[in-house]
Amino acid sequence: VALPKPLGTVDEIRFAGLERTNPEVLRALVETKPGEPLDEAKLGHDLRRVYGRGDFESIGYRIGSDTGPRALIIEPREKSWGPDYLRFGLGLASDFEGTNQFNVLVEYRKSWLNRLGGEWTTQAQIGQNTLLATEFYQPVVASGRWFVSPYASIGQQTRGVFAGDDKVADYLVKAAQVGIAGGAVLGTWGQFGIGPVWSHVKAEIDTGSQALPEGSENTSGIRARLFVDQMDHAYWPRNGIAAAGSAYAALDSFGSTQSYQRLEGNVRWARSWGEHTVQVGLAGGTDLGSDMPAYESLTLGGPLRLSGYRINQFAGRQMAFGRLMYYKRIFPLPDLLGSGIYAGASAEVGRVSNRFDNLPTPGTLWSGSLFLGADTFAGPALFGAGA
Repeated sequence: VALPKPLGTVDEIRFAGLERTNPEVLRALVETKPGEPLDEAKLGHDLRRVYGRGDFESIGYRIGSDTGPRALIIEPREKSWGPDYLRFGLGLASDFEGTNQFNVLVEYRKSWLNRLGGEWTTQAQIGQNTLLATEFYQPVVASGRWFVSPYASIGQQTRGVFAGDDKVADYLVKAAQVGIAGGAVLGTWGQFGIGPVWSHVKAEIDTGSQALPEGSENTSGIRARLFVDQMDHAYWPRNGIAAAGSAYAALDSFGSTQSYQRLEGNVRWARSWGEHTVQVGLAGGTDLGSDMPAYESLTLGGPLRLSGYRINQFAGRQMAFGRLMYYKRIFPLPDLLGSGIYAGASAEVGRVSNRFDNLPTPGTLWSGSLFLGADTFAGPALFGAGA
């Protein structure tokens, strides 16, 4: 058996071919050090860490000593279509019982505004949920480990209000918000941020009966967010784990009309055996008994969130949910079109309690579905039947 040839040591590490990217930012992501024996596994992690910034089409390396000391030369190929990016999105959903959702999104992102890699992102969305939002993301050290991020948004959301299986109203929530977060990038697997946020909210019944409270008020306080993503695919993962959580405390010392708390989180785990994949998901939320207002509702209902019920049919101050999914790729797609067509099934259980304005609490809800899904160049698609 031929053993791999040792790579030896290098006297320096350089980056080649960069035009707009600051090499000092990339150097902070490389754990391989001059003078230490090169390790292929460690070097592979370094290259994936640099490539994971999202600024490059490809990345490679070579070892050279033609013009002096022996050097590890890392060669990222910058995207030819940057540093300004436009992204377009289209979201469609229907339960074929009168609840239809349509959203169109345009996002503009400008990267490398300064030597530390500051980014400015602006989003505009129209449809069921209308939004105009902007955020400036600024690393404060070359490694990108620490960041600050001021943001602002204005928009409105509409959701149905249900009594049993009957839709009795549409609830319209308009909100304007400004805030700032500071936090840490947790290696290549997640991010944590925390900071103050100030919002003004106007909630009203758009159509239907007076099922939920109306009013206009301020809600301001401290918000913390954490996300972890180790999935191998965004839409139809085969292996990995992902989690997200948020905590918000509305404080009268920040000018909030009322004080309350809101805590929400979810976790997903996927594992594959050959072409077969099983995914387990858990989610939950609570107001910790603090009398959270109706516009902060925790909701369940709709595809893969109690598939046999209407979209957001259940809303309250406490929510718990679990899901078991199985799926298999039944037809591959050309790389230009996506990854494939999937068939699968789900079993779901959930409970929403402490509903608003004494709407009836249904108890534990069970649901299941059969579905066809697709991972396409335009995003994910799902068509299913729930019961």
